[in-house]
Amino acid sequence: MQKFVNVSSKIMQKNFCITLVISLGAVLIRIQLLVTFLLGLAIGCNEKSTSQAEVYDSAIDALALGTQDGTTGDAVRLLESAGVDAFPALLARLDDDSDACDRFMHAVGSFGDGPHEPYHPSIGRACFDLIQGQAEGVWPKGFRQYHVLNNSNIREWIGQRKGKTLHEMRVECANYSLNSAKQKHEQDPTEWTKTCVEFLTENLAKVQNAN
Repeated sequence: MQKFVNVSSKIMQKNFCITLVISLGAVLIRIQLLVTFLLGLAIGCNEKSTSQAEVYDSAIDALALGTQDGTTGDAVRLLESAGVDAFPALLARLDDDSDACDRFMHAVGSFGDGPHEPYHPSIGRACFDLIQGQAEGVWPKGFRQYHVLNNSNIREWIGQRKGKTLHEMRVECANYSLNSAKQKHEQDPTEWTKTCVEFLTENLAKVQNAN
């Protein structure tokens, strides 16, 4: 009887060991599959990020002088719809001095005597305009002195607000511009400075209600 019990005990121990090994094997397989999945996901995200960067850079190339209007229009719409996601690509091209298409023109020619080449905005200027247009809006010329962004501060300003939404940037810019106009009006209370305050007050309200 004792011998039978010993044999049964050994069989049970053996079965338990086999079951344990199978269970551990299944767990290890699941862990391996999970690690493989996560690695694949990370690689996929990186490839997607790289692909998006390439798309934005190609869109910026399409802003060049000589590109068909339809293609340029599509590129502008793509970059604008991307919002802050396209900002790194646009910032990277701010120093690109190759000619951009006429839709980004701010002047009709060069000043000075004698013959001169017609003025063409640069790709860098076009990239600046696209960022500023997204963050601040496009204003009539008389109010542009109250814009927050300029060639000197745009990289630092955008960099310091990494992680903020486009709406948050817009509200911050609109508030800053309005406060600047109010200070100017307090120092120089004219009809024009009053008009600027009114315009920027309306601008802030539009920005706040746009979300």
